[in-house]
Amino acid sequence: MPEYRYLKGFQPSKKTRDLWCYILKKDADYIDFKMPSLFKSASSFITILVIGFLFIFILEGYATFGVAYIEGVPILSITFLIIIDILFAYLPHLSDGKICQKENELFVAKYSNEFTRLENDDQSEYQKRNSANMSRLEKEIFTLRLFKTLLYSLVIFSAFVKLYLFFQTYPFFNTYQAYIVISAYTISAVLHIFCTGNVIMYFLRFRVSLKKDINEFGNSIGQKNAHSDEYIYYFIDSSEVLKDTKTEKHDQMLTVKDGKSYIAYKGILLDEELSDLINNQTHYKQKLSVAVYGKKLQTSMLNIDGENNK
Repeated sequence: MPEYRYLKGFQPSKKTRDLWCYILKKDADYIDFKMPSLFKSASSFITILVIGFLFIFILEGYATFGVAYIEGVPILSITFLIIIDILFAYLPHLSDGKICQKENELFVAKYSNEFTRLENDDQSEYQKRNSANMSRLEKEIFTLRLFKTLLYSLVIFSAFVKLYLFFQTYPFFNTYQAYIVISAYTISAVLHIFCTGNVIMYFLRFRVSLKKDINEFGNSIGQKNAHSDEYIYYFIDSSEVLKDTKTEKHDQMLTVKDGKSYIAYKGILLDEELSDLINNQTHYKQKLSVAVYGKKLQTSMLNIDGENNK
C-alpha cells in the first residue's frame, strides 16, 4: 500500500491522480470477469524494469566506448542516438493515461448496473443496446495502442542507424566485435521498449509528484487536497443484497443502511481496497455490483479537485 495512507487526512493532488493512470499496474482477475486497474500500487516488476533500464547503459556503453571507439568508429552520432533513445522510449507511454481511463470506462459500460440486474437470458440483449458505446471505446483503445506501438518503431529505427554507423567504418560482420555490437544495440532496443518509459513514468513523474504532495501536506497548499475525516457515502443502485464489509488494512467500507448499499470511503479508493470489498461478497452478481460501482467511484475521483474532494 502507498505510504501516504498512514498520513491522516492526506490525499494526492489531481495531478498525481492523473499520473497514476500512467504507471505500470496489474489488472485484477476474478472468476467471471477481469477488472482493469486504476489507483493501484505499481507492479512488482518495477524493480526488474529498473535493473533492465540500467543494464541498457552498460550494454551500449561497452559497445560504443569499449568496442566502436577502439576500432576507430566515430561515436558522436552514436552517442547522440543513445541519449535520444530515452525520449523515443518515453514518448509511447504518453498514451498510457488515456488507455487506462478508457479501459475503466469500457469495464463500466460492459458491466453496468442494468447488466448486473438482469437474468442470464437478458444479458445479451442489454449488451446489444450498449454495443455502440462499447464499440467506440474499443476502437479508441485499439487506436491508442496502435499509435503506441508505432512510436516504438523509433527505438528500433535508432538501433538500425547505430549499427549502420558502426559498420560503415568497421565492415566486418563475422568478428566477435561485430557480434558484441549487434547484440548490445539489439538487446538495448528491446529493454528500452519494456523498461525505460515505465521507469520514467513511475519514478520521475508519479513518485516525484506524490513526494511533492506529501511534503506540502500540512500547509495551505496541501490542505486543499486533504480529505474530510468523515465518511462519504456512495450509493450502489443494485438489486443484490450486499454484505457489510470493511477493508483489511484501512477504513474504506461497504455498508447497508435501510436496505440500501453504500461504499463509505475517505479519500482515494485504492484498487487493493476495492478488491477487498469485492472479495468479501459471495455471489457473482454481488461481486460485479461492487466492482462496477467501485469503478464508477474511482473514475469520478480523477475529475475531483478542490477542498475535501467535493
